[in-house]
Amino acid sequence: KMKKNEEEKRKQQEFEEKRTKMKEVKEEKRKQQVLEEKKTKMKKERGEVKRNQQELEEKEDEMKANEEVKRKQQELEEKKDKMKEEEEKNRKQQEFEEEKKAKMKEENEEEDRKQQELEEK
Repeated sequence: KMKKNEEEKRKQQEFEEKRTKMKEVKEEKRKQQVLEEKKTKMKKERGEVKRNQQELEEKEDEMKANEEVKRKQQELEEKKDKMKEEEEKNRKQQEFEEEKKAKMKEENEEEDRKQQELEEK
């Protein structure tokens, strides 16, 4: 009877040990899975960070390009304004020259007329 009892106890203990061992294995697997999930999540987040960084750089490049275009546009406007000023200056100069010529011509004609009047008298 004692032997039977001891056998029973031994079997019970083996069973308990197996159960404990299985629980430990299960817990280990769960921990491994959690670790894998964390790794995957971190990879995904790193990918997003890289993507965001790239988008940011592209936007910065685009902004720089736009600023360059604006700067060139402004330079062009300034050149156009300068040319208009120059043209206006030349036009005024030409008008002045023509008026001077016309005045001199008028004065010469007046002079000739007076001379002719004198000669006629």
